[in-house]
Amino acid sequence: MRKLFFVIALFIMNFSWAQQAQTNTAIEYRGVNAVRLNNITKPATKETIEESAIAGSKYREENYKSADVYLGADKLLGNFSVRYNAYNDEMEIMDNGKKSALLKEDDMAVVFKNYMYKVLSHNGESRYFVVFNGNQKTSLVLRAKKIISKPVKPSSGLGGTMPATFTDDDRYYIRNLAGNLIDVKLKKKDILRVLGNKKSEIEKFVSSRKLSYKKENDLVAIVDYYNTL
Repeated sequence: MRKLFFVIALFIMNFSWAQQAQTNTAIEYRGVNAVRLNNITKPATKETIEESAIAGSKYREENYKSADVYLGADKLLGNFSVRYNAYNDEMEIMDNGKKSALLKEDDMAVVFKNYMYKVLSHNGESRYFVVFNGNQKTSLVLRAKKIISKPVKPSSGLGGTMPATFTDDDRYYIRNLAGNLIDVKLKKKDILRVLGNKKSEIEKFVSSRKLSYKKENDLVAIVDYYNTL
């Protein structure tokens, strides 16, 4: 009788343990992103009443877009809906209907289809930059920034005053193999100043493809080509 009771008790314990293990596994699986996000996010900056009256948008991506968020080179946290607040320099993330902002971790990358955001240090400041050429040795980099332009009164006195507006204050850089950001303008002289060790090859490539140094997409292609030389 004791033996039968022991067997029944052992069966019940094993069954309960198995159920608990399944439950814990499910919680761990479904909660892995949430747990990690709690460790790398903060409340997003709330829009002020003054900002709500400003024309234009403070976002580079007006709508949330799907992106893979990495912490380190190969630690994928997951795919989330994100957009970049270029006025507050915040990467907003929408998860389960809740908005937060990613912390600026040095090894974090937010990867879209054709570009990614990385936290880089420049002139003593860490902020988000758009990196167009992935993790190649040389990349075109954009500091996407929004500023507020003051209201403008018509010079003639006719018509209404132009309201305060969020406007772009972008700057381009080329990031070299050493990780340095070299300030450039989208014009031939500046680009070849940085990529001048392959000047002849680049000029032939640009001419054959009818590319322009003044166009962002064309410059991405030029830097891609430079990385093959």
